[in-house]
Amino acid sequence: MAKTYANLISEVQSKLKGLSSAYSPDNPIYSDELVGIEINNVIQSLHPRVFAYGVKEFKATGSKANYELPDDALGIVAIQYLQLGGSQRWVPVYNWRFDMIGNQSPVYLTNESGDIMVDPDTLEPIVDYYKYSKVVYVNDYVPGRTVQVVYAKTPSELTTGTQAFASTGLPEYANDVVILGACWRLMSFADANKVDTTYASQAMLNTNQQSAAGSGTNLAKYFAGLYGQRLAETEARMKIEFPALKHFSN
Repeated sequence: MAKTYANLISEVQSKLKGLSSAYSPDNPIYSDELVGIEINNVIQSLHPRVFAYGVKEFKATGSKANYELPDDALGIVAIQYLQLGGSQRWVPVYNWRFDMIGNQSPVYLTNESGDIMVDPDTLEPIVDYYKYSKVVYVNDYVPGRTVQVVYAKTPSELTTGTQAFASTGLPEYANDVVILGACWRLMSFADANKVDTTYASQAMLNTNQQSAAGSGTNLAKYFAGLYGQRLAETEARMKIEFPALKHFSN
């Protein structure tokens, strides 16, 4: 079942309610706002082990080999072209190169009215800074073909409760990584006055020991272990779905 931002917040709160015998929906340990912030912090930290991906398609031409990619592109997962004829199958492209600062274009200084300012001595536009764009060089000869580039990017944050987890660009099976990671981050700075560590330790760590200094830290380690294990499993699954393809560049 596809989950929303509100679902993730609710599941984190559900896991954290075991940290206090006095918990109630009207008196949670952490506000939904803070839980949401930590959910987005985890989402942003997943790359490059777990990444979102985007797709860019373009028509290759014989006159150029470099094609711009979106600004959020961080790496190439795969490149393929659509074969002509009846088969209509995608064929891998092996000769390509990705350049993070491939094209350079000037951004000119403007005044308050938005007009480009000119150097009074040279009458040339004044350059404010240079903008660099992401470029992929496709060196295989594929003119006229539709080329598809699958690229890795940092996942997008969630902002509204009804927003689907899939809008982050992450696969749906990664949502529990985010939930456990948020629990770990929240417990890493647990307020001892709000967390009943005796209750939490017995309920979640299945121990009968009395509360002691460091109980909150132990709970953080507990969630960190679950998060690390699930992160490794998710990373392994993504490597199967998006294997590193051999390529060369010149």
